[in-house]
Amino acid sequence: MNDVNVLVQICVRISCLYSNFSSLLFAEFKKFVPTKRTDKIVNPSKLRVDLRVIAELCLHGVFAKEGIQLLGSMISYLTVTDKADHNNVAILLPLCKSLGVDLLGLHSLSIQKEATEFGIDLPMPSTITVEQKHVFAQLFLDYRKTLVDHIQKELNEMNHILRSIKKQTRSRGDASSEDRVKLDEVRTRYEKHLQNGLTLSEVLGVELEQMVEEQSEDEDEEKSALEIRRALQEGILSIWPDEDTRQFYEMRLQLREMVPAILFQESELRTLEPVQGAIEDVDLTGLEDIPECDEEAIDEDEPSDSNDGEMEAREPMDIDATIASLLDPAVKYSGKDLKKMMTTFLDKLPWLINRDLIDNAALEFVTDLNTKINRKKLCQVMLNEHLDRLDLLPFYGRLIATLEPVMPDFAVEMSQALIQEFKSVVQNKSKCRLDRKIRLCRFISELVKFGLIPKAEAIVCLRMVLFDFRGHNIDMCCAMIDSMGPFLYLSSDSHSKTKILLDVMMKKREKINDPRQQMLIDNAYFACIPPPQEEKIVFTRPTMLDFIRTQIISINANRMEHTVRLLRKIDWTDVKLVDFVIRCLSTPSLVRFTNVPQLASLVAALSSFHDFIKIRVLDNVLEELRLALEFNHPSLNQTAVLAVVYLGQLYNYTVCDSPIIFKTLYHLITFGAFDPFLDDWNNFMRIGLVCDLLMTCGEFFNGSAAKRRLDCFLIYFYRYVWAKKDACALRDLSFPSEVQFRLEEMLNYVRKSAKMPKSMKEAQEAVEEIENKYKEMENFSLCVPENYKFLTNFD
Repeated sequence: MNDVNVLVQICVRISCLYSNFSSLLFAEFKKFVPTKRTDKIVNPSKLRVDLRVIAELCLHGVFAKEGIQLLGSMISYLTVTDKADHNNVAILLPLCKSLGVDLLGLHSLSIQKEATEFGIDLPMPSTITVEQKHVFAQLFLDYRKTLVDHIQKELNEMNHILRSIKKQTRSRGDASSEDRVKLDEVRTRYEKHLQNGLTLSEVLGVELEQMVEEQSEDEDEEKSALEIRRALQEGILSIWPDEDTRQFYEMRLQLREMVPAILFQESELRTLEPVQGAIEDVDLTGLEDIPECDEEAIDEDEPSDSNDGEMEAREPMDIDATIASLLDPAVKYSGKDLKKMMTTFLDKLPWLINRDLIDNAALEFVTDLNTKINRKKLCQVMLNEHLDRLDLLPFYGRLIATLEPVMPDFAVEMSQALIQEFKSVVQNKSKCRLDRKIRLCRFISELVKFGLIPKAEAIVCLRMVLFDFRGHNIDMCCAMIDSMGPFLYLSSDSHSKTKILLDVMMKKREKINDPRQQMLIDNAYFACIPPPQEEKIVFTRPTMLDFIRTQIISINANRMEHTVRLLRKIDWTDVKLVDFVIRCLSTPSLVRFTNVPQLASLVAALSSFHDFIKIRVLDNVLEELRLALEFNHPSLNQTAVLAVVYLGQLYNYTVCDSPIIFKTLYHLITFGAFDPFLDDWNNFMRIGLVCDLLMTCGEFFNGSAAKRRLDCFLIYFYRYVWAKKDACALRDLSFPSEVQFRLEEMLNYVRKSAKMPKSMKEAQEAVEEIENKYKEMENFSLCVPENYKFLTNFD
């Protein structure tokens, strides 16, 4: 194909020298190229080159009208006779790529898009007529249409096979190998023709129609299993929740290396076939079908858990003699000394509740007690005794797994006994108690995690209880999934089928009305697949701000000078930094309650260098108190208490003057007083706030002006308290004793000689007396703020 241009140039030169060369060359070409339906393509590669050469000779004028006709016949033959298989695409594509513009008058799709984007008019050669170009182009476009129909047909076939595989995967966990092979063949043909269709559509300047492929239902599961396998290999994910659990189930005592071989020479011989099974062979067909039966029959079949009588005898189905002997407690033993040793061993078995103790027990059993009858007795104890001790099952499993290398039949007997009892319970609907069924399920789960029971057998057990997902089967299924579900789900080989079982369980949950069982199902499911948790946005504070906050939080009497010295060194011209410091100084909840005085002392020390600090801190504290009064919500009570205590400490350290304290006191007893939304009759919080503030700084109000102001306030405060008492009395309720005690404690602290009025009438008379006394005096405002004069209506 690379030499076509050179060949064409030679032919052009020869035709210019010899007039009959063109007719001779045309006659030779006509002999070998196919133009009729009966012609066969012997050599497609040669035909591809011949087609290109003839087209080039026609465009270069070597062949005249008869050459155009021959070229049209060849293209018509290649397109019309190949509408079913489309094997001639490889012959036609090179011609379209090289001569699409000259021969067909069609630019490629990518060039058309670029020309449209940049506003360029594409040139159109006029070597042949427009009618001829249209005929050639129509042949190729019709051929492309048949190719698209062929692609769509193969796509439908592939989608049909995919749907069949999906159905088999949902029911059995996997599809047949024949369907997999057929799918691969159809997919290969589809992808080949799709690529040809894309290329042909591109060179013809047409966009290929959208092809909708059927999504494989197991694609997500395969992707998930692949990710789990990769994560397990890289160590990112583990089937165990922590390292201790992994060591408990995987790191076992190597008894073969620790015990002389003569001690287990007899027991290491395997006489029983172990439980076997492949996960791929487990059939999950029909799991979503719900058997129909009478609910009353279910209640009759399942015993009441409250029955404390003896359990009815089990009726094992198809249990061989060896396994039946393990379930029969009437086995007789001989040998007094050995029996005593075995009895002692079995007595301490329930107390072996850590890894070291159970490993030592396994070593002791192999060394001193390894006889056939003792092995049977140990099996019976683990199967039939301590049925209420579910915490022993992991240690029983470790004991069996540790003994398995030197006693393979012992592990097989235990596994077979548990599995056959499980099948008997499920199939015969045995009337044993639910707690025994739960123990049986958890025991099987532990042996699965130790690798003594294959994962395939575990999936079979889950399938049995899921098929008839009612009554006790729900509890048994949830117990098994809760115990071994994460192990199976995170194992790459059992992940897919475990996911199917979990999905079926959640679908059947919708038809369960018992809230307890619904909760069990949800807990079991989320134990395997935890619900997605939103990532919490961790707020990271800048280092300087974090340092300042830490210094303020850790303030105490011993660190006062050090903290003041450090805070003086910060950049007080940085607005953001200063705002943060003020915010910390205005939040007394950052420090311990006993260190609130030290925080006020820190504010006083820093205010001596920067006057704005005390102003902004006081504004923030007073605003916090006002918000607590306005919203009147119990969640803000502690904030209000801290605010008044901190305000009192700020006064003690001369950060503020007494007018601010008295204005705050009057504000507490008058702001929205007895408003049902702000200060209802049964809200005694404000009395406590007044007491806290006066207990903090009231001892300093002993001077002439401050003393008169406090005495004046107490008169108004008495009236406020008596208004609360009368409100309680009107509803036949007693005034809270704890409030009365706090009130008396505050009065003894600030005014030991003061006597509280004995009624509302006396309190009102005292208020009127003080108001009449100071009404005409100029210094009345020194005792009562202007906003609080002549307040008489508190009823």
